Amino acid sequence: MHMCCGTYGGRTNPTWLQSTKNVGWLDVSAAVEDGWVNLAVVNLCAERGWETEIKGVPEGREVQVYLVTGEGLGDVNTEEETSVEVKESTWVAEERFTFLKHSFTMLRWRL
Repeated sequence: MHMCCGTYGGRTNPTWLQSTKNVGWLDVSAAVEDGWVNLAVVNLCAERGWETEIKGVPEGREVQVYLVTGEGLGDVNTEEETSVEVKESTWVAEERFTFLKHSFTMLRWRL
């Protein structure tokens, strides 16, 4: 798997992180298990989503989408209110996919 994106240019927390490597807006990992590809992506950008081309998914393949996000970076869940939740949907691999701002997304599809 190969990923290429812009990098974060501000101060990082912890501060030493920026001095060790360029921190990309998208943090990506993937695993294959029992015939399923699991692609996990964190969008670190607080201002915008990133539209991407995902290669390796057969065109027209239905992909399961699990999205964890809220309205803002300070959102938390409490006993009284749920601000951050998992949203499940599907995406058909015929177009580009957008990873929403400040989110975690897992895409799953069969090989």
